[in-house]
Amino acid sequence: MGLVELLMAMCRWLLGRKTLIMIESYAWGHITERWRARRGYVVRVCDGSKLRAYKKFGVYDDDMDLAHRFVESLRANYDRGILIVHDPRVARLAEGFMDDDVRRRAAIVVLQLPRGQVVPLSRLLRHAKYGRLTRLTSARLITVANASSYEEGRVEGDIAILRRRIRCGANP
Repeated sequence: MGLVELLMAMCRWLLGRKTLIMIESYAWGHITERWRARRGYVVRVCDGSKLRAYKKFGVYDDDMDLAHRFVESLRANYDRGILIVHDPRVARLAEGFMDDDVRRRAAIVVLQLPRGQVVPLSRLLRHAKYGRLTRLTSARLITVANASSYEEGRVEGDIAILRRRIRCGANP
């Protein structure tokens, strides 16, 4: 660990332990029990910007901007972070931007539910594990091919919960 990383870690420790919860706005429609941020949590509901992605990467891709914004915010300002998205492509892009240090402090939740089905935010946070990608989807939509790419899985009611490690620098 270099001197700069050590100083940044000390500043984070002195300022208090903060957790970033970044939620894609499309996934926000599937979440109930929207509580105000408790002490130590910062909740952001946002989308990516195509213009910002074009300026930074040369591609009009709002998913890439959202993934990059989460990873850079977590790296610079927060102790831990949870990314809740609807599109699995955003999760793959976020994995591509992560290094090993950020991977240990991040959790990704892919929320793929049918229209009208909702989940409380507290349940999502309970299923989010740091260093892991968790996929919550309808149990009726899971196939063997989908489940085989995950390390563990279970069904609670009508929701299937699949989990695997976050792959650092994975190719999107």
